[in-house]
Amino acid sequence: MSEYQFYEFRSIDKPLTETEMDEIASWSSRADPTPHGAVFVYNYGSFGRDELKAVEQYFDAMFYISNWGSARLVFKFPRDLVDLEAVRPYCMFEEIDIEKAGENVLLDISFDDEEGGGGWVEGEGYLSSMIGLRESILRGDYRCLYLMWLQMCRLYFHRNEPQSELTEPPVPSGLNKLDGPLKTFIEAFGIDDDLVEVAGTWSVEGPDKGLDAQEALGKLPTNEKNEFLLRLLHGEPLLAVKLLKRLEELSRDGSGLGDTGEIAPRNIRTILEEIENHENRKKEAEQRRKETERLERLSKLARNEKALWEKANRLISQKKSGAYDDAVKILTDLKTLAAHQDTLAEYDGKIRDILEQYSRLSSLKAKMRNAGLTG
Repeated sequence: MSEYQFYEFRSIDKPLTETEMDEIASWSSRADPTPHGAVFVYNYGSFGRDELKAVEQYFDAMFYISNWGSARLVFKFPRDLVDLEAVRPYCMFEEIDIEKAGENVLLDISFDDEEGGGGWVEGEGYLSSMIGLRESILRGDYRCLYLMWLQMCRLYFHRNEPQSELTEPPVPSGLNKLDGPLKTFIEAFGIDDDLVEVAGTWSVEGPDKGLDAQEALGKLPTNEKNEFLLRLLHGEPLLAVKLLKRLEELSRDGSGLGDTGEIAPRNIRTILEEIENHENRKKEAEQRRKETERLERLSKLARNEKALWEKANRLISQKKSGAYDDAVKILTDLKTLAAHQDTLAEYDGKIRDILEQYSRLSSLKAKMRNAGLTG
């Protein structure tokens, strides 16, 4: 199987200029940049530039995926719009990193799934589906960061390690109600479904718990309102985020989606125990479900036992290969029922009767022997 690497860069806040597109086009003979971004696909070889530098100079977002299990998402933010102190607690592992880059900040999320690679992947569409995470993070929604942190936490730590005493970052609200971009993020980075489920039980629901926008707007001076309207007319990027932050400053109880609400910080040891308990409960529930289904199936077989023996005999009497297969399936079910009812001796007697009656049917006897119905 050939290699597959997919890079997509996106310009969001302002379109690329002709000069910038010419420069980007020179990076690869297959590149076809537009004012809003560029895509690079490699089956042999790889992107010959520093992805972070490319984002810093020309773009606002990048997504990378390979068929050996690597994925990477990079966002560039205006430095004055990012709460670095709020984001840094999620950067405990090298897979989540945030660094200053001039007037901007680069958030870099990456993951190498060494055991999950090797299958077919298709990178197109991922970045478009996740692009909403950029503004969400600026609004204080750190759900993707927490879920990625949780994934790394379980991968790197064990309960008996000294590091398991480290404290978790704030648990964002809304983890029990995922939106489209977050679902795509979970898929792209292979975040375990059990982790998502258990995180949802820790998280309160709902965005923007504390901010009364109407009340805050009433406190916004008229000259500022007019200034925001003029900036809106001029198409200033991220203006909604900037207005929200200004309203939060004016609101006594302003808080974003990133506030933890009711969840007190725990150590990693406790988190790992809760995840293990959740998985055990889920396994037990699945075992109970399967056992219920098994007993219901056996009960149905018991109610139709006589008719099933008759049907098996009718099928065998047709002396056709396909009919033998159907008969053997029925006889296998009846053996399972006999084992459950502790009547295997009676079952074996009926099987001997069949073999005696159809002693010349070598094909039937072979199929019964292969199914474990005879010695």
